[in-house]
Amino acid sequence: MKKTISIFSLFLFLAICSNAQVLNYEVKQSVAVNYKKLAQIDTIVNSYITKHWENGVTVLIVKDNQVIYHKGLGYANEAKKTPMPENAIYRIMSQSKAITSLAVLQLFEQGKLDLDQHVSDFISSFKKSTVLDKINLSDTTYTTVPAKREITVRDLLTHSSGIGYTDIGSKEMSAIYNKAGVPSGLGYFDANLLEKMTILGKLPLAHQPGEKFTYGLNTDLLGCIVEIVSGMSLEAYCNKNIFAPLGMKDT
Repeated sequence: MKKTISIFSLFLFLAICSNAQVLNYEVKQSVAVNYKKLAQIDTIVNSYITKHWENGVTVLIVKDNQVIYHKGLGYANEAKKTPMPENAIYRIMSQSKAITSLAVLQLFEQGKLDLDQHVSDFISSFKKSTVLDKINLSDTTYTTVPAKREITVRDLLTHSSGIGYTDIGSKEMSAIYNKAGVPSGLGYFDANLLEKMTILGKLPLAHQPGEKFTYGLNTDLLGCIVEIVSGMSLEAYCNKNIFAPLGMKDT
């Protein structure tokens, strides 16, 4: 059964009040809104669906803390022609990065770690990092040069550590990580996070720490640091310190 894969949520927040309030999802008309122009959203999004660029879309527009537009367009399941509900819950890739980064900043506020603290203080394999120099992709042999400095928590938060991605990263780093058994972290993860991050610490960086932005396993490593510092699993930490206090049942 083919299920919707390529779907997105489009959230347009217009002049939302700065103080947090619980939204009333009842759509109300506003004299400050040009509804003829607003109707163009239906036309544009439905054209995407007709062209199969997207299977289903949810659009929510809030103005002055009042919902003025909220629709589900297209299909939640295209094969069954199941209409997209307004309150659909999507799998949004990489949003756990923001939550994990929040956990790190909480621990920073509590004085349990420092942003410029070396990652090797938590996982010793990152002590003497190297940087990739040359690689032979035919057999995944490579040479390295020493890193000019150790990577820090700040490097991880800004994706400037030189750590790349498996599968979706560069062909060089993906080859090195795959050979060493470091997963991408995408989808179902059935492994010991600390063990995999320890292996990652022994592998070369894509570039010198702090020299450029490279989207990679930085937040996976931050999640491991949260577990080490808090003595809790990342899931348990986030449930206790983020989701429960916010009453956050979903994103």
